[in-house]
Amino acid sequence: MKTKTNIKNLRLVEENRVTFNGKEIDKSGKNKVTVSKSAGSGNTRGSALELDIRGMSSDEGINAVDSFIDESMMSNISSVTIIHGKGTGILRQAVHGYLRSHKRVKSYRLGKYGEGEDGVTVVTIDC
Repeated sequence: MKTKTNIKNLRLVEENRVTFNGKEIDKSGKNKVTVSKSAGSGNTRGSALELDIRGMSSDEGINAVDSFIDESMMSNISSVTIIHGKGTGILRQAVHGYLRSHKRVKSYRLGKYGEGEDGVTVVTIDC
């Protein structure tokens, strides 16, 4: 979509950024790691931290998940959500394989209805 406007109608808007693992990342980018704390109504996903790895390769996704779980453990967070998307399922399989062998992961499950279903994995961490 294109539009024409007077330059006086434009203003600079600072991007919504967050620091993750010492790196500043964009919270809205599809292929970037997204970390957001949602204000919720007490449901599992509403109070959980989320990591968005959609569009990443399996190796990139696993590295992001590893860092994310380490940060969550250090922050004493016991439940996190990993958004991997539905797609072909390759990223989900890689994440589940990694979680299965992680020492500090108590359990993990696919999201329920309203949580993202097959597109997310909810992880319980032993802090």
